[in-house]
Amino acid sequence: MIGAIQGRAASVTPILAGELGINDAPGIDTGVGATQGREIGVAEISRRRINVRESATGRGPGGVGVAVENLSVAFGSRSVLRDLNLEIFPGEFVAVVGRSGCGKSTLLRVLAGLHAQDRGQVRIDGIAIEPGHVPVSEAPVRLMFQEPRLLPWKKVLANVALGLRGPDADARAREALAAVALADRAGDWPSVLSGGQRQRVALARALAHAPRLLLLDEPLGALDALTRLEMQGLIAGICRTRGLTVVLVTHDIQEAVVLADRVVILENGRWLDTIQIDVPHPRSAHLPELAVLQHTLLQRIVGESPESPETPVVAAKSSVNRL
Repeated sequence: MIGAIQGRAASVTPILAGELGINDAPGIDTGVGATQGREIGVAEISRRRINVRESATGRGPGGVGVAVENLSVAFGSRSVLRDLNLEIFPGEFVAVVGRSGCGKSTLLRVLAGLHAQDRGQVRIDGIAIEPGHVPVSEAPVRLMFQEPRLLPWKKVLANVALGLRGPDADARAREALAAVALADRAGDWPSVLSGGQRQRVALARALAHAPRLLLLDEPLGALDALTRLEMQGLIAGICRTRGLTVVLVTHDIQEAVVLADRVVILENGRWLDTIQIDVPHPRSAHLPELAVLQHTLLQRIVGESPESPETPVVAAKSSVNRL
């Protein structure tokens, strides 16, 4: 359920996260390891950290930092995540891509407290998360799935207000509906809404809890192309206005480069590479620099050299952008 994870609000204590001492770990992604395939220096690292953290200033509670250290998860004898290290800065929008089965969704479930890691540690806002449990406090984490998962016996407003407490619960739910342009559908049943509208209600339900970390598990995968573009713009606008930290799992390479500040590639449960998206917002998928980044991402995922001349850049703009 969006808005309630394991029957409770999943959240973390809002303290300032210091440097977590994992920047020099082997194989770690600190968010600054590659920009279109090139290494960058200390000055550039500092600039990006400052820019990301300032982006949330003055726009609501802002996002939280996330640090994943040597994270390993196995299902039986099959390893899904293997010694994964990842650092996400407050207010940063990170997309996670890779082949099916590389551990993307499992990573989100660990961050949400829905699955226990076998080894390693996760810190959200500097607080270590116990395996299988995200402590309750004032900085909620919300997970949005590919399906809206609305309760058909509750009207739209009641779905958005699910899990909210206090005398202002109704007002907060209505405010969240207004943020996704569905204020006039508060009294409708989910069954009369389109697929895109139901997913916007699911987004409103997540936003009503004022999350500081929003986890998106392919929430647009089942939508038609036009509705998908509208939802991409809506998510990007809301998350950047509020300064939220966002982790998006997607198979759509174009979606990743349009929305994210940084794209992390996983392969067989391990960190493979990071591509920094230094393109100003708002972005259009047809920008030449984004086409080059899509090309680079596709070649890294399929195991080719980014400099390979056999695959033209236009391939990144074709329909071959989902893995």
